[in-house]
Amino acid sequence: MLRVTDDVLEVRRWAERHGARPCRDRQTGRLELAAPGEPCAVDVGWDEWEPTFRWSRCFLVYDDAPGFRPHFVGDEDAARDWLAVALGRGDGRPAHS
Repeated sequence: MLRVTDDVLEVRRWAERHGARPCRDRQTGRLELAAPGEPCAVDVGWDEWEPTFRWSRCFLVYDDAPGFRPHFVGDEDAARDWLAVALGRGDGRPAHS
């Protein structure tokens, strides 16, 4: 089941359970969570990531189902778009992220 949260404590717990680390996209500055083995353009600490997540009114969209890896971090409109693509394709993988 897909879940959506803007609770930074829930986001951090989810990231730590999955070995994800906070980072930013180098070109856009967009917040990201890099899963193990995934590149992270700019590593940032939780002390920078969490307040920026709150200030930017971001959401984490994720699914704890076994084998489900995709997740998304972004503002409300971008999260809504990501969900529409993910649910429309039926495989939980968006065409973009």
